[in-house]
Amino acid sequence: MKYFEPSEDALEVQRVYDFVKSCEKMPAGFSCEVTEGVRYNQLQQMIDMMKIRFVIIDHGDTLELYRLRTDSVSKHGIRQAESGDLIEVTNRIIEVCKDYLKSDTDKVNRYAQADISIAHQNRIIQYSYLFRRLGASAVFRNYPNGATIALREGIEQLIEKDFLTEIENDGTMGAGGKIYQIN
Repeated sequence: MKYFEPSEDALEVQRVYDFVKSCEKMPAGFSCEVTEGVRYNQLQQMIDMMKIRFVIIDHGDTLELYRLRTDSVSKHGIRQAESGDLIEVTNRIIEVCKDYLKSDTDKVNRYAQADISIAHQNRIIQYSYLFRRLGASAVFRNYPNGATIALREGIEQLIEKDFLTEIENDGTMGAGGKIYQIN
């Protein structure tokens, strides 16, 4: 029986496959740097065969493999859909915050757990108020991993952009829970 040495291409494919398989264990929302020598098109072909959804981020001299938070999206437009969803979520939070500031105290108290007139006057909004206003909307319900994650990630984005500031709740602003200063 005659044995053949594997070709360089076959070894390269096996190396890429091994790398992608090791990335399957990576939790959703995390990324890893691609091992040196792996080409973009090889990596893309291997990812397309997998059931787990990844996005390849090209940094020029290096590649990064990012695991999406959901595996139920199509391979076309993965990155645009995920970033577009978050943009839509943050825009809806901004709309609710602006409406909160323009509304009178009686309208605001309908969605609050307790009287939040002091918080309303000081431009402070509660997490529970945001969730009551936004949690049932389609943008939040259809977000990968649900409405709670959507609101949490949207608030994190707005904190990074200095639209909101998380402040310590000492109980003087109404009900308990997380509260945010609208800047």
